[in-house]
Amino acid sequence: MASRTTVPFGPQHPVLPEPVQLKITYEDEKVVDVMPAIGYAHRGIEKACELNEYTKNIYLCERI
Repeated sequence: MASRTTVPFGPQHPVLPEPVQLKITYEDEKVVDVMPAIGYAHRGIEKACELNEYTKNIYLCERI
């Protein structure tokens, strides 16, 4: 009987462009199931806009 193991992968990983958490289920050495947990990626943009002047927010939002 093969044993199943569930391992979290993420939420921050250098390979991934966006923060996502994967719950990977292994059976022996094979990947059997992957469940993504995609959530809200808070980067502090709203708070930065609250603290900046209006003209600086234009440049900040253009970069996003």
